[in-house]
Amino acid sequence: MKNNILIIVENLQEYDEIIYILKKMPKEDNLTYFLFKTNNIFNIPDYYQLDEDKANNQNYFKKIFDSKNPFKTNFKTQSIFRKIITILINFPILFKIVVNEKIDFILSGVPLIFSRVLKLFFTRIIRIAYIRGLLFDSSKSTSISDWFYFLTKKIHIQNKIHFINNYYSEYILTTGEINKNFLINRGIPDKNIFLTGPLVLDCIANSTRKIESDLKKNLEVIFITQAFLWHLDETADSEQKKFLISLLEQFRLIKNKNIQFKIRLHPRDSIENYKNIIKKVDSDIIYDTSDSSLFLSECKTNKVIISGLSTFAFEWIYLGGKCFFYTSDYFFESSKSIYKKVNIDPYFDSNKMIQAILAEENKSKSNKMDNIFYNYPHGENVQGAVKQINKILNK
Repeated sequence: MKNNILIIVENLQEYDEIIYILKKMPKEDNLTYFLFKTNNIFNIPDYYQLDEDKANNQNYFKKIFDSKNPFKTNFKTQSIFRKIITILINFPILFKIVVNEKIDFILSGVPLIFSRVLKLFFTRIIRIAYIRGLLFDSSKSTSISDWFYFLTKKIHIQNKIHFINNYYSEYILTTGEINKNFLINRGIPDKNIFLTGPLVLDCIANSTRKIESDLKKNLEVIFITQAFLWHLDETADSEQKKFLISLLEQFRLIKNKNIQFKIRLHPRDSIENYKNIIKKVDSDIIYDTSDSSLFLSECKTNKVIISGLSTFAFEWIYLGGKCFFYTSDYFFESSKSIYKKVNIDPYFDSNKMIQAILAEENKSKSNKMDNIFYNYPHGENVQGAVKQINKILNK
């Protein structure tokens, strides 16, 4: 039986992990892949061709299609009216792809509104989503779709209009029990959710060595930013900056040449977002914008990261790295149940955190990683994901 599969992802991390899957899929004539590129929609660089390897990955696809965005701004930051226009402009492109290429399946990262709307018109299409990001609080609304979802839930009609559910897909592969519980609370049937563990970490763990180094002589402290502005959360962005300013001021007082402070930018964050606060504390800062997989593969013992509740922080811990979690009254109030769930005691005070780092006292090491990241037997997470996808394709 011939299966034509359309790939739709939101960002580089999702794309990389879908490529990991495609590389392990059976090399059979009955599997044909097509790619719908969304970088124009989100107004970000064409990450599909960042380097030679990325360009070569496009050989997996029979055809590649471009999206359109008349406003040249990130879809997430557009007004409702502009979002509707962007959807309407791209829908005919996707409609034509489905019809002309006889698409049977959509393989994606988080189910985007574009694939959800397609499902309304092509009920025969089966969607398979891989969700890598950690999902903690199912009661929190983070988008317009979420707002509508919670509204329809109150009037008991959400099961009839799945396309407004940010997370709805016929089948979902995800990283662990915490995500699974979130998805069940968001209306995804238990039987449609499969645990695969973190695919990118599986690949990194099998190809990297943790390099030992003297923590006291060559300490690197790296603040990991989260892309709050990308998700339109200005309050959280402001809280993140406040803690970063406090950290920079504390490190300036230390004046220890053996300690190097860096800011690791989230792939969807911008250096421009931090230039003013760097000037404010008159500090020379090294920015790390390296590829996430490359950064994680250099998990040395002299590197310590500081983060809020980010997926990246837990990935770092999973690989054996040291992480210190910060918080504020604002973050703690909305996340205290999460801290308890994953056994984390975060730092409110930047000075106490720095002293703990220097003393190598990590009180924030989570001992519940098994709930966060599932480990497929024998560590073959990608192979496990491929097996599940093949079962779905052959049903």
